[in-house]
Amino acid sequence: SDLLVTCTPRACTIILVTHDISEAVFMSDRVLVLTTAPAQVARTVIVPEPRPRDERFRTSTAFFDLCCALREALRVGLARPGEMAEIPPVGCG
Repeated sequence: SDLLVTCTPRACTIILVTHDISEAVFMSDRVLVLTTAPAQVARTVIVPEPRPRDERFRTSTAFFDLCCALREALRVGLARPGEMAEIPPVGCG
């Protein structure tokens, strides 16, 4: 939240590395999901919600759907050929 307040008026670019799906959706305009080593972009998810975002976005259907899309992208991105990553689809679908 402090990061958004600092950078929003300056229109700066930020690269945020996080393991928190909800943080990624709330803070980002675009989320890149990487594969296991060697890291490659498995999926790009665009967050179309306009700025500034507030807490209502966190409880919206759009937020939930984006989090689910990222969880699925992680499942696919973390899987090695022939196996499935163990990331439970909690709360999705």
